[in-house]
Amino acid sequence: NSPVPWQLYAFVLKTLGALAVFGIVRLVWPEQRPAATGAALLFLIYPGFLGQPNAATMTNQLLSLTAGLASMWLSGIALGQARRGARLVLTAAAILLGLLNFLLYEYMIGLEVMRMGVLWLVPQQREPLGARLRIRRLLLDASPYLLAIAAFLVWRLGFFHSERGGTDQFGVLQSLLESTRAVLVHVGLQSVMDILETVV
Repeated sequence: NSPVPWQLYAFVLKTLGALAVFGIVRLVWPEQRPAATGAALLFLIYPGFLGQPNAATMTNQLLSLTAGLASMWLSGIALGQARRGARLVLTAAAILLGLLNFLLYEYMIGLEVMRMGVLWLVPQQREPLGARLRIRRLLLDASPYLLAIAAFLVWRLGFFHSERGGTDQFGVLQSLLESTRAVLVHVGLQSVMDILETVV
């Protein structure tokens, strides 16, 4: 009954997400401020999905996405902190925002691949390392986030029971095993349509 506050809430979430995108690009590509500004503006104005104008029902997706992006940004900032306390606080905040992200929408866990990219690239801005040391550094930096992901997956796959068929992992697996070809064709066609709808 009150669309304006919902739209303002969606606008605030989208703006915070754009600031996080700006921060992430600045961390991994510090010499390219115009590229960071362009990426943030594109994120801000591009709808991303067709239901976004319906803020009353779509702000939960925006909240999840904004939390995920802010989490990645904070994890990148944490790498540059000399003081252990500041690094721990930023890492804890990043973990909590990351959990909020995929506790709201478990499929958003795919964004964690982007976090690995941030954790891989940001240390190279300060201290170029060889491949072996770089991998070791990535595993060390990523370990708190990997533990959070593991805890989430144990809960989601082992303890959580879904009433909805689309989010019941065992039901989805059973349908995939029973009609593999039909499911793969459907997913393939849907992926092509999603790309066309999103791009066009």
